[in-house]
Amino acid sequence: MEPISARRALPCFDEPALKATYTIIVEHEQHYRAWSNMPIASTQNQLNGWTITQFEKSVPMSSYLLALVVADFECLVQNNTGHYRNITTSICAQPEKKNELYYALKVATKNIEDFEEQYKVNFPISKVDHIAVPDFDAGAMENFGCIIYRETRLFYNNRTSTSSNKQDVALVIAHELAHQWFGDLVSPSWWDDLWLNEGFAKWMEFVYTDKIHPEWDLYEQFIAQRWLAVMQNDAISFSHPVNMKITQNEQLTSIFDAITYSKGSSLLRMMRNFMGIDTFNRGISKYLSQHLFSTARQMDLWKALGEQMHEDNIQLPFNTSLSDIMSTWTNQMGYPYVEIIRDYEHQSIKISQKQFLFDSEAQPSKSPYNYIWSIPLKIKSPSSLSTDLIWFSKTAMSMTTNVQSNEWILVNPELLGFFRANYDRENWKKIIQQFKTDHQKFSIVERSGLIDDAFNLARPNILSASLVFELLEYSPLEGSYIVWERILSGLQYIEQMIASSSSGLYLYERFRSYVVDLILPIYNKLGWHDNQFTDKWLDTLHRDMIVSTACRYDLDHCIKRAQDLFEQWFNSPSNNTIEPNQRRVVYCTSIRLGDRARFQFLLREYQASNDPQEKARIQAALTCTRDIELIRYLLHIHINTEQNIIRRQDVLGGIRLICRNLIAETECWTFVRSRWTQLFLDYGGSLSFAELIKDVTGRFNTLLQLEEFERFTEQITDKGAAETEFKSSIERIRANIQWVSKSKPNLEEWFLNRTLAIRLPLDWFPSRYQLNFDVFLKSIYPNNAEPNTTFLGHTRIRIRCARSTNELRIHMKKLRLSYAILTRVGTKNNLISDWTLVTSSEVLLCRLRERCTKGEEYEFEAAHTAELDREMAGFYLSRYNVTNTTTNQIITHNIGATHMQPTIARQVFPCFDEPLFKANFTISITYDPSFTVVRSNGAMLNNNIPEVLSNGRLLARFEQTPPMSTYLVAFVLTDFQCITNLSLHDISVSVCGRQEAITKGDGDFALDVAAHVITYFEQSYNVPYPLSKCDHFAIPDFSAGAMENWGLITYRETALLYNSETGNLANKLRVGEVVSHEIAHQWFGNIVTPKWWNDIWLNEGFASWVEVIALNNANPEFEALDVFVTTTVQRALVMDSLYSSHPISVEVTHPDEINSIFDAISYDKGASILRMIYSVLNETTFFQGISNYLDYFKYNNAVQDELWAFLTNVTSPITLGGYTVKQIMDTWTLQEGYPVLMVTRNYNDNTLILKQKRFLLDPNAVHNKSSYVNPFKPLEFQWYIPYDYMIDSTLSTFYWLSPNKTVQLTDIRPSNDWILFNTNEFGFYRVNYDDQNWKLLINSLKNNVSEIPIVSRAQLIDDSFSLTRSGDLNVTIPLDLSVYLCHEINYIPFSAFSTNLQYLTVMFGQNESNIEYQQLQKYIRTIEEPAYVFLGWSIAPSTSDYLSRQLRSLIISDLCSNGHEACIREAILQYQLWRQNPTTHPINPDFRTTVYCQGIKNGTVEDYLYIQNQYKQTNDQVEKNRLGFALTCTRNATLLEKLLNETLTNDYIRLQDSSSFIGRISVQPGGQKLTWRFISQRWSELVSKLGGLSFTLSNIVENILQYINTQYELDIVQNFMIETENLSIAERAFLSSVEKIKANIRWMDTTGRDIRTWLSTNTVTC
Repeated sequence: MEPISARRALPCFDEPALKATYTIIVEHEQHYRAWSNMPIASTQNQLNGWTITQFEKSVPMSSYLLALVVADFECLVQNNTGHYRNITTSICAQPEKKNELYYALKVATKNIEDFEEQYKVNFPISKVDHIAVPDFDAGAMENFGCIIYRETRLFYNNRTSTSSNKQDVALVIAHELAHQWFGDLVSPSWWDDLWLNEGFAKWMEFVYTDKIHPEWDLYEQFIAQRWLAVMQNDAISFSHPVNMKITQNEQLTSIFDAITYSKGSSLLRMMRNFMGIDTFNRGISKYLSQHLFSTARQMDLWKALGEQMHEDNIQLPFNTSLSDIMSTWTNQMGYPYVEIIRDYEHQSIKISQKQFLFDSEAQPSKSPYNYIWSIPLKIKSPSSLSTDLIWFSKTAMSMTTNVQSNEWILVNPELLGFFRANYDRENWKKIIQQFKTDHQKFSIVERSGLIDDAFNLARPNILSASLVFELLEYSPLEGSYIVWERILSGLQYIEQMIASSSSGLYLYERFRSYVVDLILPIYNKLGWHDNQFTDKWLDTLHRDMIVSTACRYDLDHCIKRAQDLFEQWFNSPSNNTIEPNQRRVVYCTSIRLGDRARFQFLLREYQASNDPQEKARIQAALTCTRDIELIRYLLHIHINTEQNIIRRQDVLGGIRLICRNLIAETECWTFVRSRWTQLFLDYGGSLSFAELIKDVTGRFNTLLQLEEFERFTEQITDKGAAETEFKSSIERIRANIQWVSKSKPNLEEWFLNRTLAIRLPLDWFPSRYQLNFDVFLKSIYPNNAEPNTTFLGHTRIRIRCARSTNELRIHMKKLRLSYAILTRVGTKNNLISDWTLVTSSEVLLCRLRERCTKGEEYEFEAAHTAELDREMAGFYLSRYNVTNTTTNQIITHNIGATHMQPTIARQVFPCFDEPLFKANFTISITYDPSFTVVRSNGAMLNNNIPEVLSNGRLLARFEQTPPMSTYLVAFVLTDFQCITNLSLHDISVSVCGRQEAITKGDGDFALDVAAHVITYFEQSYNVPYPLSKCDHFAIPDFSAGAMENWGLITYRETALLYNSETGNLANKLRVGEVVSHEIAHQWFGNIVTPKWWNDIWLNEGFASWVEVIALNNANPEFEALDVFVTTTVQRALVMDSLYSSHPISVEVTHPDEINSIFDAISYDKGASILRMIYSVLNETTFFQGISNYLDYFKYNNAVQDELWAFLTNVTSPITLGGYTVKQIMDTWTLQEGYPVLMVTRNYNDNTLILKQKRFLLDPNAVHNKSSYVNPFKPLEFQWYIPYDYMIDSTLSTFYWLSPNKTVQLTDIRPSNDWILFNTNEFGFYRVNYDDQNWKLLINSLKNNVSEIPIVSRAQLIDDSFSLTRSGDLNVTIPLDLSVYLCHEINYIPFSAFSTNLQYLTVMFGQNESNIEYQQLQKYIRTIEEPAYVFLGWSIAPSTSDYLSRQLRSLIISDLCSNGHEACIREAILQYQLWRQNPTTHPINPDFRTTVYCQGIKNGTVEDYLYIQNQYKQTNDQVEKNRLGFALTCTRNATLLEKLLNETLTNDYIRLQDSSSFIGRISVQPGGQKLTWRFISQRWSELVSKLGGLSFTLSNIVENILQYINTQYELDIVQNFMIETENLSIAERAFLSSVEKIKANIRWMDTTGRDIRTWLSTNTVTC
């Protein structure tokens, strides 16, 4: 009868408010029974064979609740049900279905008892019948005492019913019983308040079924199935208020919709949330009691609940009633989205609200509340959940929070309110990061809400579609059915939008592949089979949903499984063994992919079946067909009921299912248009008729489709209750068109980026490579002809499928691929259907014919051709010249060498070119016999003898390597000479280089160091070196300093060869450091490798520190531990004092980014902070931790946290101050910068205060925002600082200053003595003191220099000058302090002084005639002259140690550069004598750089050409560097410009040396402008030739720009940056340089001004 059909049965007052009692009498055939609302009062058999049945007078009720059933049904009956055991419950149906009613009886009896008990309102009738009727349009009807159901909603059996069927039965019974109170006992006054019926019943069905089945997690299911689902219906401007004003009968069927049912129930849940469960339940009881057998309006509900809130002291905002709040939700359509914009610095948020609509241009009808809602909010963060409710009833407001800036916030925790929430992008990023790290920090409800919000906010382009997909990256960790339901629901809309466009076919393919990848982990986890012992209830529903999705997206395993099951039944029709929970997906998949025979088979099964649930499954499966003719046939049999195939009740649902089929879109639209009149006539009165329009137009997203639909809308007059849906559909189509124009491009970009992703997915893991190369190069060609640089490569890789996928991605670049094959091990079929080289991501994308099987082994094979690189990358050509002493003919020798780090192996062979993908390598090389020394990582087999081939060429095969990363693969083809020694543990150590160099003994020192250090590291690490040999090759062309290839280390010549005649001790030290560094890598980097390049500092920083320890052990005379401070620590302190610095551990993806972090931060700061923790732990503890770490992760990968854990495990907690190494070191690695320790003494009470702040070279920089997310906000840029101090020549132990703490030290005596912190600069920070302590330190230095350690003297110089640059210290301190150097004779302090003075000299020296420049030069000459006089130019035995010789060289260089006449005269004299006769008048190697420079600077063009010729002729790289430096000293601008151009020709100046030349020219007078013009005009060429070389391009930029100090020049640089599209790997260098320039400009106006004043008013004497 509902809503107005009672009038079709009897004349009546057919409105809900007109309640009355009814006495019903029915006459029927005797073999039938009759049921009505009330119990039977009497029956009387008639003589004609009929019976008169009279029912008791009813309770007062509305006419729409009248019920009468006459049938031959049988019932299951249970007496004494209900709370008072006075109700008879009957479940009735066809006699043959009686056994399927037991579960319904169980649920019904439990429910009625629970309802009576909960609401303290008795059910007023002595019986309640539940009757299943074969033909029933709705799901069920709540007639008072006589509830009628569609059969599928009441039947359940263990044979053919699914878990979903069972849940549906329970929920529908609870729903209809809830109506006996909400709707029957208390009815709405008019249909406006229908939601009071249906909203309550919908909410209570979940609440009361949960009481029976708490294991079903129905409160969570409600969120997905009702709350979030209805939000999509309500995001249309033609939606309607929950409380809708009904004025016409045609409107009635339209309100029996999701808004009334689901939104109504959701608003009840929201009230329950904010007032509490107990208050809500008591208020509902009050509402029922006040209106029994009567009617109510929503105001009555607000009144009852409001009274209960008052009684329970539940507060609402001042002067606001519950009616005020809830009317904004029920009396206007739609709902809001709340926008949260955070101010992270001030811990405040700006909140605004706006109606959420899919069509942002839609104009909803006027609202009495102007679409402003009273919204309940709560603030949740990772560390807290606010208990206070915030009522938000305005368009916008601001508020402060106590949420830290590094934390995310939610404003709708547990979906407190019915709204969507959007956040600023940074907060979304924090949420996404939380999802990835620990998604369970959010509840299942919260995760569902966040994902649903993200998907739906992206539809109107409020949020970018790419951010949604970022959010979903965590999904392999997600196991919740509820969350996955929302994920797949969100993806369904995207599929609808992109599936219908032929132009988007590629995107659709990528999308389908993405979905399979997304669900594969959960598909594999859930499998196909239910497990009654381990499965939870939701697992069965989850499994059904995931398996259905997997098959729909053509997952091979799923399809095969479904078709196999169907075929078994097809071949044996009488025996359907398919599990009920699997039937839906098996049937659908087999019809979708099967032939017509299978379709007809299933149709026959449909007609034969008498099981309503099975029939429903089969009907749905038939609509899955992709056969257009069968789709037409299905539509035909649905509309032609005379064929009696489809029951009338199932027709509309069946047509809707057909229209949802992507294939059927056009056919269905044509059908509906042509059959509209018939459809409307037959089904226009159905409650779900309007939904048909929605299903037909759901995928429309073009203007053509919109115009077609609008014409159709105008043409038809019969719309009835569907009229609103027509308007809504037009709006949805417009929103879809907007999505296609705005969001689809964003999605295409995201999928393109996914295709272009630099990182490989973790689908495949290699275990073994077999690499075969055929190299055509020869060592020497007649007449130095151009070499043949072609090589052939054959690659075979054994790989394991780690995740089922239909793609194989492997890195490849610049290779001409001949073929690519992928086979499953043991088979021969090539699985690759086609392949594409994605150039931008350097990936070979192979599409496979089938998905790989997880865990199975496969073999990838490829052949390619390529050329040797000419720019020192990958497998490249290096050349050197040898002059025939007899003929004077120059002979060019060719070399093939490799350099793979970081991402260049892909240019040599297809590979998984990331450090994580370790594998064993077996390498063989075919080559020309002119190469006499050919090596690779492993030793050559056959006793180092190659195989001679029939064509005379040679084949070398090498031992298999241990598991290692691709960047460590190496091989060389040379005609070198080698010298070899054995280490203590019999490892063969060789040094190889040009024959001329090795014969002269240039490799001897390196060999000694290498043999010693490899043993030292074996003993220190307690981990044996795993190879049988370690080769060291000096390559003439080499872009870096050296490369740690396992077993075959390659070097720039100056880093391996030391000539005792031409080299000085600094050159020797350099060789020792680099050899030690690279051998350190054989463990730290090779045995244990970072998982990704963000931890490259672990490789480089570690090697940079332990190289010093090992060299100090091998050659203590270098005093490397002290030298390290000025060359490494202090250099890093400068680099890291800029806003544009970067954390040591920084996220990188692109090869350019990876190259850019091979910088002073990774190497020098990394080494410095490791030295710091090493100093605190002590050497024994440090190496014990390292040893354990290396042993544990041997041949594997690790991240920095794992190193910290091993160091913590071996260290006493007392040593670490109770912290862990991770806590401490994270503050040094995860944020850029470092602190200055501020020491303030109180000389009256002998105390001092220690504080810290970040040290910045230019703290007043305008744009001072970090580019990196600081994990320590709001306590960012604070560190765990280890400190010690020296007072009265006594050294303290180590202590800790923790972040944001102040430490007070007491009893600092004597007060007239200095105190010194951070002795020997062990910690990576600066120290500033109060002025008095600075003066005490200066006096000590001047009076007794030896009181303060040497390194600390250098530290005081460096800190004071740097603190002056930052504005933290008056310039008088460093300038006065430096005067003590008049009495200094140690190199280390002078080195710090010279480095710091270089900045001043360049700042003032832009114009050599400036008076301040001349005064500064005089100051330098005065301070350094005593040392010059003491040391002189001759090297006496007493001053021949390393540091003395370094000091002499430094002083002579400084003084000659700063106008010291005696120095310059001596340099020119030595140069002239040497020119006359180099043999008779050799120049000491310590001074050659200075002498050559002064000779050119003060010489002629002829002198320049002479030095240039010497440069070209020598093969001694150390000497070559000196001569090259001298060329840059010329004052002839024409020669300098010509020299600049020659740096890129790769003629006599090797590309590897170009940055040095350009950098040296830039510091010459006028050189800065010259070099800037050069690089700005030839930038593209520089990027092309040098962009792939670590350091090179960045060094050039930094060297040229670092000393600019005018706004005019800064503007030029910034314009260049804006106009230049590709700054390549130098982007960071440009950014840091701009910051330095701005600091220089400010320095000139502040500190520079003060220095000028000091220099002009102070006369320095020694």
